[in-house]
Amino acid sequence: MNKFESRTATVFIKDQYGKFLLIWHPRWQRWMPPGGRCEPGEPDFIAAMREVKEETGIEFEFDITTLLVGEAALLPTPFAVQQELFPDNQIYNADSLYYVCVRGNSPKVTTEGSAKYRWFRADEIASMTAAVVFPDVRHHLIAIANGRYRANPITMAS
Repeated sequence: MNKFESRTATVFIKDQYGKFLLIWHPRWQRWMPPGGRCEPGEPDFIAAMREVKEETGIEFEFDITTLLVGEAALLPTPFAVQQELFPDNQIYNADSLYYVCVRGNSPKVTTEGSAKYRWFRADEIASMTAAVVFPDVRHHLIAIANGRYRANPITMAS
C-alpha cells in the first residue's frame, strides 16, 4: 500500500428518474461527479457535502445515526475508498466515494462561471468512451445503475 499524500471525496448523485449528475472538469477534460480535495482535518463526508454545494449549489446533509449510549455517532461511510495516482504530479490520493439519491425532481444546479453540468441516463453513460469519462467513474456509475451499491441516506436542504 502506498502512502496517501492527498484525500478527496466524490459524490455520485442519482435523481428519482435514474439520471446521474456529472460536471465537465476542465483540467481533466472529462465528465465527472462532483467532488474535490478534503481540507486538512476535514472528515471525508463533510468534504463531500461542501464540494457538492460549491460545485453545484445543491445542499444536502448525510443522515447521521446517534447511538443510544454516550456521545458516539455512526458516520456516513463511502461505498468505496479508491486509491489513485495523480499522473501530473505522481501523488497518491485516497478518494472516498459516496452515492446519494435525491427525491423529487432533479435539483436545480447552480454553477459559477462557465462550468458545464448535465444529468445523464445510464444508457448514455454506458456508451461513453475513456475520451469523455474516466473508466473507473463509468464503472461506478453503471454499478450504481445496476443496484450494486447502496445509497447513503440524506436530507435535502429546504
